[in-house]
Amino acid sequence: MLKIQEQWTGLILASFMLAGPGAALAWDNETTHRALSDVAAQRSVLVTGYLENGLGITDGLNTSVDWVGGKKGTKKRLREWILDGADFEDDGSVLFNGRFYNHFHNPLHQQPWADAGLSDLVLSPKVSALLWAQNAGVSDQSNTDWSWQVTRQYFYLALTAQTKPDRDAALAQTFVGLGHQIHLVQDMAQPSHVRNDAHPGDAIADIPFLHWLERLETWTKRNQDVARGFMNQPAVFPTVDFNTSWNGLAPITALWDTDAYMGTASIPVTVT
Repeated sequence: MLKIQEQWTGLILASFMLAGPGAALAWDNETTHRALSDVAAQRSVLVTGYLENGLGITDGLNTSVDWVGGKKGTKKRLREWILDGADFEDDGSVLFNGRFYNHFHNPLHQQPWADAGLSDLVLSPKVSALLWAQNAGVSDQSNTDWSWQVTRQYFYLALTAQTKPDRDAALAQTFVGLGHQIHLVQDMAQPSHVRNDAHPGDAIADIPFLHWLERLETWTKRNQDVARGFMNQPAVFPTVDFNTSWNGLAPITALWDTDAYMGTASIPVTVT
């Protein structure tokens, strides 16, 4: 019996390695994250409330701009640049140092949230998603910095650069940065990402004889039509305070954690 368990453990670990790290710890980046971001972008006040009326970009999210740094093409609509950012935030080019390890935030940890990230793998503890969103450039990553602060710098350049190519490139990078930020917020809607739960089973559940490992992320990837139906339900806008800055961070921390629940409230549960 012990020998059989060892064989299965080895098989599962090998399958996990072959499956690739990018699928291990997040909604599927090429389907679910892009779909969620597409719906969010189209519903956003960016379209008429800001791009068209505020900045005079009459084509809104359908405006095409060039950026030579694009990974899947250099000329795309703003809407597509957002989707690319949401996709690339799950970069897993380094197995044990991918961006996706920093996509967890346990709200039971109080500010400054130093211990709120993932720590249940045989790895050094990772940065909370809330902190990663604003401090990518100072963590243990060698990837490009798509933090909130840097994205705002790109937006400033999009408005002030002297040449149109420079403004267009900065605008593209602004929307790529928004895609990265959107991705991190989306992960907070996955229960494992607000707990210390790396859930590597989702990475290998696509292998037919391992379908019993399927969890929420794999189900969503396989059932995109149903998932899109959920995405297109009437929007619910939470009431959060964007005027409070914790520990010098931008107030967008409220999108991840309002620091209101301390783990002591009694929630009635009815079992039927």
